[in-house]
Amino acid sequence: MNKIFSFIFLLLLSVNSLANTTVFVINDNTVIRSDRSDADSKNIIKNVMKDQQLQRLTMHYSGWSLVSLEDVSGWILSDRLTTTPPVLITTDSNNNIDQIVELNKELAQLKDNIEVLTQQNSLLKSDNTKLNNHLLKLEQTVSDLTRKNMLLKSDNSQLNTDIEGFKGDTKSLNIEHKVQKNSLELDKKSTIVDEPLSDLKPTNLAKSSLKDTATSISFIDNLNTNWIYVGIAILLGLVLIVFSIYNNNKRRHFDLNTIRRH
Repeated sequence: MNKIFSFIFLLLLSVNSLANTTVFVINDNTVIRSDRSDADSKNIIKNVMKDQQLQRLTMHYSGWSLVSLEDVSGWILSDRLTTTPPVLITTDSNNNIDQIVELNKELAQLKDNIEVLTQQNSLLKSDNTKLNNHLLKLEQTVSDLTRKNMLLKSDNSQLNTDIEGFKGDTKSLNIEHKVQKNSLELDKKSTIVDEPLSDLKPTNLAKSSLKDTATSISFIDNLNTNWIYVGIAILLGLVLIVFSIYNNNKRRHFDLNTIRRH
């Protein structure tokens, strides 16, 4: 029983503490009524706007508060009231508003920059993809060229082997040719020795002819062996001939110019 009495006492005390306080309207078009009922609009006394200052006379447990405004008093829902005063717009608030406006502008600019950077990023990704494809093509080309180079090296090695074999065959042919030539000379000499003395003069002529033939064969063999030197000598001769022709033409041109000047 004492607990119930204490609760009622505290409730009345809290209600009285909330009474006779200044309150402010939270929402626009809040109505003050003549009684604690919002069933219809017949009991509406006055409409008040947001942040309107009121004097609360008492607060009922049903959720209504008795308020007064100038010469008008009536009931209003307690959840439409607050004891916190509204924030007044001061110079600092105006500065804050200006700062907020500027920050919004900067935010919009940053959004535009982000969009531009996003587009540039997309373009860079596209270019990167193209470069990667081009790089793959280049790598494929390098691989193909490397394979062809290896084939060429193999062919070159085979050609060198064939050239060495050809040189060996050429040397063997030259040796065989010399052997045959020496055997022919020996056969001819033996034939000359076996002939009678009565045929000495024809034998001398035949011997001279054989010497000339052997000399020509030896000369041709030397030419075949030293064809590089012969080619160089011919090339030097051609250079000397061209140089002499050029000097003659230059001298004639100089004489003609001299005659024309005189």
